[in-house]
Amino acid sequence: TGTAQSKTSARYIEKLLLGWRRDGIETCEQADAYLRQLALRAKREQETAKVLGIDEAGLTLAEKKRITQWYEEFAYGPEMIRAARLVAGENEKNVRYIGGILKKWHSKGYTTPQDVALAQENHNVRIQGPSPEIAAVEGGGILGRIEEYVPFTQRGGRG
Repeated sequence: TGTAQSKTSARYIEKLLLGWRRDGIETCEQADAYLRQLALRAKREQETAKVLGIDEAGLTLAEKKRITQWYEEFAYGPEMIRAARLVAGENEKNVRYIGGILKKWHSKGYTTPQDVALAQENHNVRIQGPSPEIAAVEGGGILGRIEEYVPFTQRGGRG
């Protein structure tokens, strides 16, 4: 359920409050915390859209849920989203694709871009193609020298 932005009918407010009650929001304090959480999520969506270079107004509900997951479940911030964007190559603006990268990193326990770079160096792997395929290469960290690991055409260039 959402907030009553410019909707003032008594029926709308009644439906909103009943929805909140179903969600376990029964006190003013709980409602206030919920509204703060919604505002924080909106701020994160705006921040993430800016990092990805996409229009925030165009985010779908599914994309918004993914962004919420990145912050609230994975405990990632803009720095990890930027790192995933670098790895995504030509899919750098695809929320679903970046979500897959972040989910994989979360399952491996990576919490910072440095963790990802260190893991890449220790495992001597690279990401190649629009979908992550692991292939052996010699040395170096993916986030430090992305141009050596992802072909130019997959980083948005022509070539």
